[in-house]
Amino acid sequence: MKIRLSLIAFTAMIGLCAQAQTQHIHSADAQAISLTQQVLRHNDTKQNADTIPHADLIQNGSFEEEPQRIPNRRFGPNGEGERFGGYPAPGTIPAWYMVNFQEAQSRIEKITTNLPDPSQQKALQWTIMEATSEVPAAIANTGYNGIKAVEGEKYTLTFWARATKRYRGKLTVGLQDKDDATWYAKAKVKKRITKRWKKYTVTLVPDVTNGHARFAIAADTPGVLFLDMVSLRPATIE
Repeated sequence: MKIRLSLIAFTAMIGLCAQAQTQHIHSADAQAISLTQQVLRHNDTKQNADTIPHADLIQNGSFEEEPQRIPNRRFGPNGEGERFGGYPAPGTIPAWYMVNFQEAQSRIEKITTNLPDPSQQKALQWTIMEATSEVPAAIANTGYNGIKAVEGEKYTLTFWARATKRYRGKLTVGLQDKDDATWYAKAKVKKRITKRWKKYTVTLVPDVTNGHARFAIAADTPGVLFLDMVSLRPATIE
């Protein structure tokens, strides 16, 4: 009797082990399938991004891109002019550069802490040493080989920003001629930039058509500003 009960218990144990192993295999298979689906989805998204037109007109608006080696082009301190071939000058931020006229002085650099979104890894720190309302300091974005400004069309600009607590200046944003900084569309950011990250939204309407404009942000007061997730889209694209 004891032997028969032992055999029954042993058989039941084997059955439970086989069931557990089967469940483990099914779970592993499901994880593998899920991972494969994620990889395929990522590849599909990347392929679509490479083939469809850019809905967002700002390049590197989240400041995550790193400089790439581009042969046969010239680079200077702001990403253009002076250096031939190789990598851009140290500290270059792809698609962004400073526009400091006359006595205005500022510099830009990336930061990796105190970001507005945990999914982000970088943001921009803009340190303004000299600037006035008559001679502002500015930074610009080239877009994807220029930004197409269309007369009378509405564009929606959104960006996240914060500043040091002592900053009391105003920001002007808009589209400019890439050579002489003539404004095609500009607007004042009505809300003050505070020491906490906030999202700002501005509508821009160009008064001329130009296929190679640039986006610019101008500051009229010395201080330290932080920017992230800068986006410019035609108002017809959500």
